[in-house]
Amino acid sequence: MTATPVYWEPWTPAVGDRVRVRLSAECPVTWTHDAPELDGAPGYVRNIFPAHEWQGQGHNYYVAFDPPVHYPHGPKRIIMPYFGCVFAAIELEPILTEGEL
Repeated sequence: MTATPVYWEPWTPAVGDRVRVRLSAECPVTWTHDAPELDGAPGYVRNIFPAHEWQGQGHNYYVAFDPPVHYPHGPKRIIMPYFGCVFAAIELEPILTEGEL
Protein backbone atom coordinates (compact mmCIF):
# COMPACT_ATOMS: atom_id res chain seq x y z
CA MET A 1 0.00 0.00 0.00
CA THR A 2 1.37 3.40 -0.99
CA ALA A 3 0.86 6.29 1.37
CA THR A 4 -0.39 9.54 -0.13
CA PRO A 5 2.08 12.33 0.61
CA VAL A 6 0.77 15.11 2.79
CA TYR A 7 1.86 18.64 2.00
CA TRP A 8 1.69 21.42 4.53
CA GLU A 9 0.42 24.77 3.32
CA PRO A 10 0.51 27.95 5.42
CA TRP A 11 -2.74 29.51 6.54
CA THR A 12 -3.84 32.40 4.36
CA PRO A 13 -6.72 34.62 5.38
CA ALA A 14 -9.82 35.20 3.28
CA VAL A 15 -11.89 38.38 2.97
CA GLY A 16 -14.07 38.66 6.08
CA ASP A 17 -11.77 36.61 8.35
CA ARG A 18 -11.26 38.04 11.84
CA VAL A 19 -7.54 38.44 12.49
CA ARG A 20 -5.03 39.83 14.97
CA VAL A 21 -1.86 41.59 13.80
CA ARG A 22 1.45 40.04 14.90
CA LEU A 23 4.31 42.20 13.65
CA SER A 24 7.69 40.64 12.95
CA ALA A 25 11.06 42.34 13.43
CA GLU A 26 12.24 40.38 10.39
CA CYS A 27 9.82 42.19 8.08
CA PRO A 28 11.70 44.43 5.61
CA VAL A 29 8.74 46.82 5.24
CA THR A 30 9.54 49.91 7.27
CA TRP A 31 6.11 51.46 7.83
CA THR A 32 5.19 48.81 10.39
CA HIS A 33 8.44 49.38 12.33
CA ASP A 34 7.28 52.95 13.02
CA ALA A 35 3.97 51.78 14.48
CA PRO A 36 4.44 49.20 17.25
CA GLU A 37 0.90 50.05 18.40
CA LEU A 38 -0.36 47.97 15.47
CA ASP A 39 0.96 44.77 17.06
CA GLY A 40 -1.96 42.88 18.57
CA ALA A 41 -4.60 45.04 16.88
CA PRO A 42 -7.77 43.09 16.03
CA GLY A 43 -9.70 43.56 12.82
CA TYR A 44 -10.94 41.79 9.73
CA VAL A 45 -9.55 41.23 6.25
CA ARG A 46 -11.36 43.75 4.09
CA ASN A 47 -9.50 43.27 0.81
CA ILE A 48 -6.79 41.13 -0.76
CA PHE A 49 -4.68 42.79 -3.41
CA PRO A 50 -3.41 40.54 -6.23
CA ALA A 51 0.38 40.31 -6.03
CA HIS A 52 0.83 41.54 -9.60
CA GLU A 53 -1.18 44.72 -8.86
CA TRP A 54 0.31 45.65 -5.50
CA GLN A 55 3.95 46.48 -4.86
CA GLY A 56 3.78 45.96 -1.09
CA GLN A 57 6.48 43.28 -0.84
CA GLY A 58 3.98 40.53 -0.08
CA HIS A 59 1.72 42.74 2.04
CA ASN A 60 -1.45 41.97 0.11
CA TYR A 61 -3.99 41.75 2.96
CA TYR A 62 -5.78 44.96 3.93
CA VAL A 63 -6.97 44.71 7.52
CA ALA A 64 -9.63 47.11 8.81
CA PHE A 65 -9.06 47.65 12.53
CA ASP A 66 -11.79 47.57 15.14
CA PRO A 67 -11.58 49.92 16.87
CA PRO A 68 -9.18 52.26 15.01
CA VAL A 69 -5.61 52.19 16.33
CA HIS A 70 -4.19 55.53 17.50
CA TYR A 71 -0.46 56.11 17.24
CA PRO A 72 2.04 58.91 16.58
CA HIS A 73 2.22 59.39 12.80
CA GLY A 74 4.55 61.30 10.50
CA PRO A 75 7.59 63.44 11.23
CA LYS A 76 5.70 65.55 13.80
CA ARG A 77 4.43 62.38 15.54
CA ILE A 78 0.83 63.62 15.58
CA ILE A 79 -1.56 61.13 17.19
CA MET A 80 -3.93 59.97 14.46
CA PRO A 81 -6.52 57.23 14.15
CA TYR A 82 -5.44 54.44 11.84
CA PHE A 83 -8.40 52.63 10.31
CA GLY A 84 -6.49 49.92 8.48
CA CYS A 85 -3.22 48.83 6.93
CA VAL A 86 -1.79 46.16 4.62
CA PHE A 87 0.03 43.14 6.03
CA ALA A 88 1.64 39.91 4.88
CA ALA A 89 -0.25 36.70 5.71
CA ILE A 90 2.50 35.67 8.14
CA GLU A 91 1.80 38.84 10.17
CA LEU A 92 -1.81 37.82 10.80
CA GLU A 93 -3.30 35.18 13.06
CA PRO A 94 -6.91 34.03 12.96
CA ILE A 95 -9.31 35.04 15.72
CA LEU A 96 -11.66 32.12 16.19
CA THR A 97 -15.27 32.69 17.15
CA GLU A 98 -17.04 30.49 19.72
CA GLY A 99 -18.59 28.46 16.92
CA GLU A 100 -15.16 27.68 15.46
CA LEU A 101 -13.55 26.53 18.72
